[in-house]
Amino acid sequence: METKKVEAIIEKASNGGYGIYIPELPGIGVIGDTEEKAKMNLLEVIKDIVEQCKIDGVNDNVYNGNLDITYRYDPSAFLKTFNFFNVSSLAKAIGVDSSLMRQYKTGKIYISENRKKQIESGIHKIAYSMLDVKF
Repeated sequence: METKKVEAIIEKASNGGYGIYIPELPGIGVIGDTEEKAKMNLLEVIKDIVEQCKIDGVNDNVYNGNLDITYRYDPSAFLKTFNFFNVSSLAKAIGVDSSLMRQYKTGKIYISENRKKQIESGIHKIAYSMLDVKF
C-alpha cells in the first residue's frame, strides 16, 4: 500500500503542554505534556483507529496507518520548544517588533500568514548562518 504524506500541526496547548492535529484527517488530535509525548500519542491514536476499523470491518480514514507525517509548528509552539532563543533578540534579528513577538509566543494574538513566512524565513536564515560555525 502506498504511503500517504500528511502534515501535522504542533501547537502550544492551553494546559501548557502540546497539541497536535492533522488538518487532512479531521477528528484526529492529541495532547501531551511534552512534544515527544504528543507525537507518541498521535501515533498511538492512528494505530488504534486502524485496529478498531479492522475489528469493525470498515475502511479506516488513516490509510491503514501508512502515513509519512511531517510536522509544522505554530509560532507559540516553536518558541516553547526552542526556548533557548531569547524572544526579544530573535525578533530583532528577523525584523519583528519584540513586543509583538512576545504576544505571538503566548498565542494570545493572531499571526498572519505573511508574518509567519517572515519569521520562518528569518529563522531559516539564522540556522543557515550557523552552519558555518566551527570551534
